[in-house]
Amino acid sequence: MFEGIIFDLDGTVTKPYINFPALKRKIGIPPDQLILEHLATLKGAQLERAARILEDCERDAAENSVLNDHFREVWSYLKKQGIKTAILTRNSRTCVDMVLRKHRLTFDLVVTREDAPPKPSEAPVLLISRGLGTPPDKLLLVGDVKYDIWAGKAAGVKTILLTNDKEPDPSAGADWTINSFRELIPILEKQR
Repeated sequence: MFEGIIFDLDGTVTKPYINFPALKRKIGIPPDQLILEHLATLKGAQLERAARILEDCERDAAENSVLNDHFREVWSYLKKQGIKTAILTRNSRTCVDMVLRKHRLTFDLVVTREDAPPKPSEAPVLLISRGLGTPPDKLLLVGDVKYDIWAGKAAGVKTILLTNDKEPDPSAGADWTINSFRELIPILEKQR
């Protein structure tokens, strides 16, 4: 049985909202580069402009966020079962707090880009493992993109790719693939 579950935020806890290709174009990031990693190469006015665009986009996503279908049921189930929960996101702490307040959600631990190197690094997953006092092999990570899965795998955590009814990315390499949160509780029940 898993003792803790780590959730990505955008596209996992909440329905996908941000158009990342459009955001990259607006900032001037090549399509094959990750946003945060690109921002780390910028300085001065370029960095300020890019950070402002990203922050405005994330704030808009937080304000307009809608919980993913069946997430509230999963969240309630985990609370009743005493399973620890965490958020792991490349998002800012400010925007995460906005989403959690809006939807009246609490998690045992929240790790944002201000707390650790961003996914796909395994560092934030290991930080959550230590913070929850739960070994990686007793954790499950649920995310909607390959970088979530890669971070979990690198840390020795079991993973679930949530496809949101899109074609799954075969390069993700998740332990399980689900289309909706409706499929998560049966997986957890089988692991008891």
